[in-house]
Amino acid sequence: MARFGAPVARHHFHPETAGFASGVERSLADRAGAWHHLDVTRRPPGSRAGLVQAASFENRQAAIAPLLGAVREELALHDTPHPLFHGAWDWHSSVHGHWALLTYSGYDGRDTHAQWVIDRLRSEAWAAEVEHLVAKPEFELPYGRAWLLALANAYERVTGGRELRRPLAPVVETLHEWCLTTALGPDTQEYLNPCWPLIHLWQWREDEPAPRRALEDRIRERFLGPGSSLASDHDPPGAFFSRWSLQAHLIGQTLGGGPLADWLSEENVDPDSLAPIAEVHSAHHLGTNATRAWGFASAYRATGDARWRDAYERHLKASIALHEAWRDDRYAYRHWVPQFTLYAAHLASEDSEHRSQRPCP
Repeated sequence: MARFGAPVARHHFHPETAGFASGVERSLADRAGAWHHLDVTRRPPGSRAGLVQAASFENRQAAIAPLLGAVREELALHDTPHPLFHGAWDWHSSVHGHWALLTYSGYDGRDTHAQWVIDRLRSEAWAAEVEHLVAKPEFELPYGRAWLLALANAYERVTGGRELRRPLAPVVETLHEWCLTTALGPDTQEYLNPCWPLIHLWQWREDEPAPRRALEDRIRERFLGPGSSLASDHDPPGAFFSRWSLQAHLIGQTLGGGPLADWLSEENVDPDSLAPIAEVHSAHHLGTNATRAWGFASAYRATGDARWRDAYERHLKASIALHEAWRDDRYAYRHWVPQFTLYAAHLASEDSEHRSQRPCP
């Protein structure tokens, strides 16, 4: 993603198996049906009421369509020399653009976006991308690699296939080791914040008890302390990650609702700090309302407290509303913010369509 006020230039952050196609088609058809029959006020057994209670599916569909269209157009561009993740201005934005198209497969009754992504993830270009990551272990560590795991997790949800795991193993190990050894904590700004890779490593390690235990120990040891101030999200220059919300999202997605509810009970949140950000101080600040919504969604799931649900709705709507004013600005907005908004909207659909694979509280 671009830095506010910088010149318009490419910006990089450096810190066919048998029966597969028919299985994909069935999976995509199932997901299309789920989207078309989605009632956001409905809840599966044991879950909280739907996050977006007042909005109809048709309204959400109308709001999401332009975002997905922008993402698809961005991914077709050639902004960098990377063989697959070459659009959307920079490598990590291209990765989370692919995540968005795959995650929203079938929302409009079509699977064209998803199949396009799936085909790309089974291509020689994908193999070249993974080879580059293995050869350059510092490239996009940890932020871009965390988004890559989010994409791989989405691939497994949509296709049921696990063929990405073997080539990705060394990439995952590098990220895992970084998360277990870094001195950085949840108060870290933006790209180096460990909460984001921990969320996606946790999901990836679902069937690996020993690595998961190591992740859990790390999270309990380093990420259950007091959160950063929510009010600071409003301050200049503005950061795309709300550190408080990202920490809450990590606890909820990994340890579950019980530990998150306990953590929230110790947080003295000023009600005024739950208002969406109205004054944007930088390009990165354009993404903050979306990431604040991530934490509010997790907080509502853990507690059932309507203030978190209402805060989630307000922030999601505020982030969606950016598109009309900013859609033509590739540099500040178009190449990355729609994906952050789509991640926030996706958390509402998880309540009604499918829940992330998580341990019981």
